[in-house]
Amino acid sequence: MILKSLSRKGGSGHFRQLYDYISRGSEGDAMWSNFLYPEPGREQTVREFERNSNHLRKTPRHNIVYHEILSLKRLSADQIEMQMEALRTLGQEYLSQRAPNQLTFAAIHTDQAESIHLHMMISANNIDSNRRVRIPKFQFTQIQKDLEKHLHEHYPELHEPTIYNKPWKESERHNDKEQQFKKRTQSPSKKEQLKNLLCETFSRSQNREQAEKALNSFGVTLEQRGKNIVASQGKLRCRLKTLGLEDEFSKLEKEANSSENINPNSREEDPMESLKRYWKERDEHTRSQGRSR
Repeated sequence: MILKSLSRKGGSGHFRQLYDYISRGSEGDAMWSNFLYPEPGREQTVREFERNSNHLRKTPRHNIVYHEILSLKRLSADQIEMQMEALRTLGQEYLSQRAPNQLTFAAIHTDQAESIHLHMMISANNIDSNRRVRIPKFQFTQIQKDLEKHLHEHYPELHEPTIYNKPWKESERHNDKEQQFKKRTQSPSKKEQLKNLLCETFSRSQNREQAEKALNSFGVTLEQRGKNIVASQGKLRCRLKTLGLEDEFSKLEKEANSSENINPNSREEDPMESLKRYWKERDEHTRSQGRSR
């Protein structure tokens, strides 16, 4: 199960556009909540969203509506009805927690080969309120966990993997952009590339000083932020703990502290040169594989 939230900012033109997108690809089994009529239809739905948004101050930087997506991995064709029923139930459970007093419109899409989705259109404010509803990140995370727990308890036959309730150390911690990049390019994400570079550097270095010197040649710096070591490469910033490399870095610190035991006459290869040769050989191997396909 994947649950994500996308905001739209600016004027009220988003309502009609988003309604059309959701309804156009749907299976015709739409859901509304907090409307005067149970199935208001296109014009009345858009009109109510617009009317409700008039209570808000509108600027290019303020949210006007949310497009939120709940997806399940697609099973065999004979199980699609069961999955759609599960999505409807999960959607109602989610909206009761996330938007109990907001206007919502939702419908299921089944046009993807790998998953089915419930698309939800949610007003930025409660009905007739002049204040936007803001869900703190920690609260949204808890909703994700609660919804996944509900899914596993009531629909074990769907065999959905655990994502939000994984122990922290086991979590992959990939965001949606990374997943889309990997799917589109069939290559590691930027975070994975950084992790590979750090891992190779730590394994080929004798101490922290050597590792930092080698990383600097690749545009990577290590910084102490509180109790965490953060690796930065351009706009990308990752904690070593998040990448699962905290122990490898600690070993370098220990080796640096025991440097007096190292034979000063021993000659180790410069880790920078070793890394450059490693990545050159790896690139050549990747290109040769691409030509052989």
